[in-house]
Amino acid sequence: MKIKHTLCVLFLSVIGGSVFAQSLPNDNLEMIARKDVKNFKLSKADLKLYRKGKSDRTSDYFKPTPSNVSNPALLKDSTYVKMYRNFAYSKTSHRKGAGEYIIIAGAIVVLAGISALITL
Repeated sequence: MKIKHTLCVLFLSVIGGSVFAQSLPNDNLEMIARKDVKNFKLSKADLKLYRKGKSDRTSDYFKPTPSNVSNPALLKDSTYVKMYRNFAYSKTSHRKGAGEYIIIAGAIVVLAGISALITL
């Protein structure tokens, strides 16, 4: 009887371990949302409004559209939509304007010139 009990506990622990090792559905939705956000880009007019601070993470600017997503059926899933909006907002907040790139390039040129003068 004790051997049967031990085998039963061992069997259940092996099965239970494999059940807990499976990934959650939210992880899969997160991967899909990240992949779909790669196609997302705000229009110039919307980007100007965003940069003025008139929109936030829940704004309709970051709402997924059927043309931006790989599976339009996911648009009905509130978890997916929330993740998509968060990733789209994050992607947009990391975008730099042309002026920022000009400043960075100018700083590199100045530093290169200074280092060239120092080495002479």
